[in-house]
Amino acid sequence: MKSQLQILKSVFQAVIVVSLLTFSACKKSKPDGGEDKVLAANLLKSQRQFTELLSKRESGNGQTFSIENITRTGSTLNVEVKGGCVKEKFKAVWDGVALLSYPAQIRLVLVNEAGENCNPDQRITIALDLTKIIGDDPSSYIVHVANGSVKQDTSIDNNGVFNSASH
Repeated sequence: MKSQLQILKSVFQAVIVVSLLTFSACKKSKPDGGEDKVLAANLLKSQRQFTELLSKRESGNGQTFSIENITRTGSTLNVEVKGGCVKEKFKAVWDGVALLSYPAQIRLVLVNEAGENCNPDQRITIALDLTKIIGDDPSSYIVHVANGSVKQDTSIDNNGVFNSASH
């Protein structure tokens, strides 16, 4: 009986030692502190700006545009808009969250930073590199793109189907 108790005690101590070594060897990533991070020339990671842009679209301030279509070519998300001057004035803001549902999802807000009035009928395609957000396989994600100028929410699912809803 005493030997079984010693064996059990030794096994328990070994499990504790292995657990401590395992957890202490894991490298923890440092939180980004919620700071804005430029991922590409037209792509920003910012929870603060994401929230601000969604709330500002209630008032309809700024250069308005509409999201006409979203397609995915490999790891590039192509957002076709109507209204705006040049594609370089458009920026997508990611809130920094990947919703790990099935399929996984990310949310973006598209904003036109042009200060002047532009042709409301001009069509522009903005190309966003999703590997800057998702990594190797962005095709398995649903991508939600909110219009930063008016209440219009769009998405493209993992099968390439585009959906749009205006409020």
